[in-house]
Formats: sequence, structure tokens, C-alpha cells
Amino acid sequence: MQIHINRNGQQFGPYSLEEVRTHLAQGSLLPTDLAWYEGAAAWVPLPDVPGVMGAAAPPAPPGPPPPGSAPPGAAAKEGEKKKPAYKQERVPDDIFDREHDVEADTAIYNGFLFFKNHIGPMYLFSLVGLLTLLVGVPLLFTAGPLLGGFFFYFLMLRRKREVSIGMLFEGFKRKFGHMMLAFLMPILLFVCLHVPGFLLMWYGKYQFKRFGVMEDLAGFIKVLGDLYNLFPRWFSGEINFNILMGNILAVLSSFFSGQGELGFLMQGCVIGGAFLTVALPIYFFVSWVFAVPLVMHYNIDYWTAMQLSRKAVTKDWIGIAFFLLLATAVILMGLVIFTLPIVACAYVVIYEDYFGRKRSAELLPNWLVWVFIGLGVSILAALGLALFSMVLG
Repeated sequence: MQIHINRNGQQFGPYSLEEVRTHLAQGSLLPTDLAWYEGAAAWVPLPDVPGVMGAAAPPAPPGPPPPGSAPPGAAAKEGEKKKPAYKQERVPDDIFDREHDVEADTAIYNGFLFFKNHIGPMYLFSLVGLLTLLVGVPLLFTAGPLLGGFFFYFLMLRRKREVSIGMLFEGFKRKFGHMMLAFLMPILLFVCLHVPGFLLMWYGKYQFKRFGVMEDLAGFIKVLGDLYNLFPRWFSGEINFNILMGNILAVLSSFFSGQGELGFLMQGCVIGGAFLTVALPIYFFVSWVFAVPLVMHYNIDYWTAMQLSRKAVTKDWIGIAFFLLLATAVILMGLVIFTLPIVACAYVVIYEDYFGRKRSAELLPNWLVWVFIGLGVSILAALGLALFSMVLG
């Protein structure tokens, strides 16, 4: 018996009786779906099909197809089976039990294989998606939902389901606000950390003055008295905030500096400012890199998605960070219209490994291993040279 499925006007199948039972058990087919089989007079609820819920019953005598519906054969060619419609999934229970060892080059290679097997839909994304991104991402408020919709498009391709241009904008139909916040939170944190970070580095580099080392206790007490007298002058507007801070830090530095310079505090401020403006933003950006897809995929709130992403990524934070670095290099190496879809495919491959359906990865050919090693060494050398130049400067 070949059974055709109708869900909200969209037809799937045909399926054998055993396949229908399997899909029902997995939840990809629902008892509320309508079914038609040869001999049925009309579409009926799926559980009413003989043999679906119990022992098989003899088929009914042949009858015409249901009125007002296209023949099921028109929905799919003979022998061609379509995947059932997307069913909302829940977050897997084993996310934090999975072991991860992200290899950036292997992920890029598997992303390329994914891209190669879906050339047509990928070019559709390249033509429509990139133009939309150029307009939508700078607006910030629409960037999160747009990226969520693009991720959903690639995820459905990965799951071998039918896709359409409308899927690229699926992010505007579900959890719009949460996807917007999942995208904006790293940016807001970036701004909030950079303000005090730059102030610390600015004071450390430009606002410190040379002061003599306190040679005796009496001199130190005198400076403390002078410092105490500075506050009334500052409150009255006679001196500005920079002079006040310079003198305060000068007194504190007298405990640490033996050369008459604010060496200890100056270096501490510069290092602290660099930590706030560089290290922390990079850490959170990498940790929250899957927040928007998690909101889209599992229909959860933005904070839960950010926490899930951070806890999972922490298992191999360096691997994810290097993948993002290598992915950026791949994008910049060629035309964005070709390289961005490949990187997006690799991103979905890693996401499935972390939060979706784990699959075995294809190993890289030896020649490609050496290509990626050379690219990685070049990236590290360029970063090292830039850091060395900054230290000398």
C-alpha cells in the first residue's frame, strides 16, 4: 500500500505502511496529518488508514481521488520520496555530553562538499541572500532575524529538505525580538567594554607625569596633604579632572616606582585596557557565535541560547576561534559570492556537530592538509608581526 500525506495543503510521499509507522514513531508525521491511499474515497486522518495503528485490514474497494485535490501522483514522481514537513525540535539532552575537537580545515572541506552537492540552492542564496545582507545587516535590528533565516535555509539543505527563497526570511516569522537581541548583545558588550578600556589605556599612556620618589616619610606626608588640598580646588573648578587624577596616581605609584615614573600603574592600566577592549570581546564573540541559530532552530529565548552556546563552545573554544579566523581568511581570499556560501556551509556542519545531528566527517586529502597548514602559518605570522609592531610602536 502506498500512502500519500497532506499537511496544510502540502503533499508528501508516497510512503509504504512501514515507513509511515516509522515516521509516526519518530514524530516527523503527526496523527493530525491527512492521508490518501489507493482505494480511499477521500482524505482521512492518518490513524484511520488500515494497518497504521494496528493490524492491517483489507483495503476498501477502489474509488475516485478526493474531490478538489490534485492527484497525489502529481505531487511526486513515482519512486521519489520527499522529506516530511519541518517539525519543531527540542534541544537535545546530550549537548553537554558530546566531545568536540573542531578541526577548522576539515570543517571548511566538509562545507565545500556540502556546497558542491547543492550548487543550485547555493547560487540562489548567493544572489538573493548577499544583496539582502548588504541592506539588512547595517540596520542592526534586522541583522539577527536575517542571519537566523539564512541559517535555517542552510540547515534545511543539510537535512535534505525542500527549500525556497521564502526560507531566507523565516527569521522574521518566529522569535524576531530574541534573534535581534542575540545578535545585538555582543555588540552592546563590545561598546560597554571599550569605553572604560580606552580610558584606562589613554590615562596609562598620556596622562601620567614624572614625579620624584618619596625619599622620606615626612615628604610622603606632605604630598598626602597637598593631595588632600587638591579636592577643594577641583570642586571649585580651579583644576580639572586630569590634573586631579594625575596627582592621585602619582602618590599611589610612589609605593611601586623606583625610577620616578609611574611605571607599575601605567603598565597595569594599559594591560587592563587591552584586556577590556580586545580579550573579553573576542572571548564572548566566539562563545556566543551559535546564539542566533539556536534561537531560530529550537525557538528558545535569546539568553538561554547565549548560555547554551557559551557552555558548549567552551569545550573547544580555541578550535571554534581558529575556525572563525580561517573562515574569514577563506572569505577574503576569493569572491565573496562564492566563498561566503562555502563558509556558511562549514558553519552549519559544525553547528550540527554541536547542537544537531552528529555525522561523520570526510577527511581532507593530503595535499589540502598542507594548503591549510600553510594558510594557518601565514595567518599566525601576520598576527605575530602585527602584535610585534604594536609593542615596538
